[in-house]
Amino acid sequence: MRGALAVLLCFFVAVMPVGESTSYAPVVDAVPGERVSTRPLNLQINVDRVYSVGLLYDHLGKLAEAYPHLKVDRLANSTFGSPIYAVVLGSGPQTVMITAGMHGWEWVTSYLVMRELAALLYQQATGVPEAVRVLADYRLVFLPLVNPDGMRIAQGERRPLVGDFWGLDIRDWKANAWGVDINRNFPHGFAEMSRHLPRTPGPEFHPGRAPASERETQAVMLAIATYKPDILYDFHSSGNVIFWHYNQTEHLERDRSLARRVAGALGFAVSDDLDMAIGAHLKDYFIGTYKRPAFIVEIGTFQNRHQIHLELTDLYRRFANFTWRLAPLTPESP
Repeated sequence: MRGALAVLLCFFVAVMPVGESTSYAPVVDAVPGERVSTRPLNLQINVDRVYSVGLLYDHLGKLAEAYPHLKVDRLANSTFGSPIYAVVLGSGPQTVMITAGMHGWEWVTSYLVMRELAALLYQQATGVPEAVRVLADYRLVFLPLVNPDGMRIAQGERRPLVGDFWGLDIRDWKANAWGVDINRNFPHGFAEMSRHLPRTPGPEFHPGRAPASERETQAVMLAIATYKPDILYDFHSSGNVIFWHYNQTEHLERDRSLARRVAGALGFAVSDDLDMAIGAHLKDYFIGTYKRPAFIVEIGTFQNRHQIHLELTDLYRRFANFTWRLAPLTPESP
């Protein structure tokens, strides 16, 4: 059934090859420490209740047009035809990757990442020393919306392609269009994790028919292989907690110390439950495959998951200029 639906969708959705650059912005080398735009755009990204897929793409297009040095790569198209982008800024020797919007209802993660991106570009263009320094010392790679289909479903714009979820509060939808939880679909530890999860597609936790079976998973893996980050932050909601562990041995104390520093920078708690890391998360894949640090950053309280807008004032305080604080935590490459 899924295969037939996929073929049918191909008649209506033009799928761009993975890794193809968009026409949003040409790649231009910025000189570290210099202003890079003669027309700095101070784009104010604010919402009252929800941040939509369409609004994110609109904001990204405006930023790319205003700042020609911003590199916007289309990694893949989702099943519904929405682009999955990597957005690259900075010219330093170390690379920091930040992913957001992996789960459908967690729009606040994409929102905070886009606010940071807009602020960084304007700060760099107007010579704010901290921003200029960070972008001279580091290359920042943002994946602002990994799962656009899931976000559209959670916000009532589309319906999932599988199952009959009558009676479900669709606002709880985390998976992609096929009912696969992207953060249970990564290869490292997939076999072990899948034994503990639902075998049928649904709003959350179903790992998929095989590791890395989903377009969204493949797009993230392509971004990692392309940009080779030294550290990775995967933004989720909720819990106000940092998860960092996945069977590290050689770098256990390094990563534990880094997790505490990340938590301190954001005012979050640190999870020290080392038995929770079973596998198939992006964090687990990155740590297990590349032996580099990765963190799940759980944003906001679970009680307000459907009313996260009530916490935006607190989140603005915690996440204003967060790259200034997180990027310098990147350890030196071995």
